[in-house]
Amino acid sequence: MKLGLHGWQMGRERDLETMLGLCAEAGLYSFEIMIREDFQSRVDLDASPARRTEVRRLFERSGVKLAGLSHCCRYDALDPAEVKQNVEATKGYATLAADLGAPRLRCLGDRLHEDEGEPKARTIERVAASLREVCVFADPLGIDCGLEMHGHFSPWEIALATVAQVGHPRCHLIHNGQPVNTPPERWDEVWTKLRPWIRHAHVHDILNLAFPHRRFFRQLRDDGYAGIVSLEQQPSADPVRVLRLTKALVDTWLAE
Repeated sequence: MKLGLHGWQMGRERDLETMLGLCAEAGLYSFEIMIREDFQSRVDLDASPARRTEVRRLFERSGVKLAGLSHCCRYDALDPAEVKQNVEATKGYATLAADLGAPRLRCLGDRLHEDEGEPKARTIERVAASLREVCVFADPLGIDCGLEMHGHFSPWEIALATVAQVGHPRCHLIHNGQPVNTPPERWDEVWTKLRPWIRHAHVHDILNLAFPHRRFFRQLRDDGYAGIVSLEQQPSADPVRVLRLTKALVDTWLAE
């Protein structure tokens, strides 16, 4: 298991080179790029070939690995044209990921529309079909497509039903470190169902007792998980200290 940093939220006001320096200084394995207009550490979809080469070299020089690209395309919209636009943009991100050397994309289902009269199963079907199309495109590029357990797709039943419908080897789950992802009171039952699909993970405030973070990390260790857990760390005036302390706590849990 490897510990990395996600661009959310620390990467909002720091450029990519600075973020890679923080990761290296804190002893973190990787950095995951958050792609939003208000994030200085982003890499834009229309990045030139020269910029793509520059970013790849930044990672190589830093010794920090690129864990993936977290784009904000979503496939739940009721408007077919909007869904198609997001699918096509995601294909562009798959090409960008390949150019940068990223192994995966973070993808979103985002919302259900039961309050607008659409059955839950229909939205899941649309998201799964969109994600399957993205996976087919990304496959020859060597890019995995992870569905983050996020928004209305946070509950484990919804997320699991979606990736199962995708039915493509490039598709997996990104666990998001929330109680609704794996309810603590049903941990063993739910974890057994989710674990075959989990190839990447995000965690937030590891001191938040609402989610059993210590158990989560130890469970991954005991299961032989060899992937990355990306910290979605809150902004700090002393980020290296915070990251080092966080890593030290996780290392202590894993050593127990």
